Amino acid sequence: MSADELRARFSQLAEAVVPMEDPHGRLMARRRKFVRARIASFVTLTAAVVAGGVAAPTTLLGVASGPGFEPDTAVTTPALTREEYVDRLIKAPIRGNLSGDHDMIATVQKAFTEFEPNIKGAKDPRLVFLNRTDQMLQAVVIYEGGGQPIAVASGSNLKGSVKDLVSDPVGYYAPVTPFLVLRASDPSGKATSVVGLAPPGCAIERSAKGRFTSDGSWTRTYEPEPTGDYVVRGGRTINELWRVSCDGRVREVRIADDYLDSAGTEGDAAVMYERVVRFGGVTPGRGMVQWRGNLPGFKSEAMLVSPYPQPGPAMLAIGPFPKAILATDIRERGTMPTATGRGEEWSMVALGVAGEGLTVVRVPEPFGDRTVLSDEVLVYSDFGAAAVEAVDPKQRVVASAPLHEGVAILSFDPGLVYSVRAVTAKGTPTFSVRFAELANGSRVLGDQLFKDW
Repeated sequence: MSADELRARFSQLAEAVVPMEDPHGRLMARRRKFVRARIASFVTLTAAVVAGGVAAPTTLLGVASGPGFEPDTAVTTPALTREEYVDRLIKAPIRGNLSGDHDMIATVQKAFTEFEPNIKGAKDPRLVFLNRTDQMLQAVVIYEGGGQPIAVASGSNLKGSVKDLVSDPVGYYAPVTPFLVLRASDPSGKATSVVGLAPPGCAIERSAKGRFTSDGSWTRTYEPEPTGDYVVRGGRTINELWRVSCDGRVREVRIADDYLDSAGTEGDAAVMYERVVRFGGVTPGRGMVQWRGNLPGFKSEAMLVSPYPQPGPAMLAIGPFPKAILATDIRERGTMPTATGRGEEWSMVALGVAGEGLTVVRVPEPFGDRTVLSDEVLVYSDFGAAAVEAVDPKQRVVASAPLHEGVAILSFDPGLVYSVRAVTAKGTPTFSVRFAELANGSRVLGDQLFKDW
């Protein structure tokens, strides 16, 4: 073939190719083709499983089981990056029960635009939430600049003006996260409100319904939040767990509010127990003190409270002081406990399980200005047992200790589902409680707390 014939042939081939106007469009077309292929392959696999009579694993959105901390097996769509979720949150339409009041929105937006916050480099305020309760007006504004977006939650009483809302904000400044949770109070501090904003298209669920059974198993039921992708609560203590799902996958589980108001509970173990357990998203029974005494390494008295003799959450508090730090984070392996910077007006608190004849709680300890969960476990039994044992899934005894005044301390590696049992002087098992703990991360009662954005 001659050179002229080759040129003519190449010209014909070039005419048959019609490029897209937008290079991004070509990329998205390839992406859609890839996604369709993935979906088709999944449908084929699912059909094969069903045809074979094998039940495919499923995740019930309404129930989270524990405390085994099962991995998430839900089918997901391609996820956005953390930055893309944050961008979606920032650019979302204004939310809250005043989102349709355009005059009010314009007034508040103008006021924040003219206001200079104490944030270095802050600019371009964007109102993302505006809500009125029976006690206060609350706004959330996001500022660009300063290296990363910063959110400001501001509150004012209903008798105040928009100027009061802006010029004297009482609330939190925080970096913007995909699930943004902020508290604000009016200037008097009497009215408080907590708001949680998720990216549009995500779903928030709430739960105050978790419970232990007599063998230590844990169940929790979630309910959809009626407002969908945002939640707002009034009050000094919000007694819920919040779960956020985006693109078919659970992205975050957290305690609704990090403010635990246990003031006025000094000397009243039952009241303190109720408030702390409610803080963990559970409606408790009436608590009673099972044991008081001193633990090795602690100067302050400890007390163990549970709804004995009924199964339920148990609370171990070291230092019966009016303020409490609830331990949810697990101390990293290889690190040592350190003195707390909070001072002696704070109690260290951990939550565990009270089963039939046996109570098991992980011991809290100071770590900087926080309280964390140690590797030691307090076990209580007062039904004539002589000792307690921890048994691993292979039925091997991995730790044991004699009971002294009904109490023993066991130390064993967390991360597995153990059986903690009481035994008689002859070694005969009496009562047993299922005890499952994470090796790292955060947890409250039988629920893993996490962020996966």
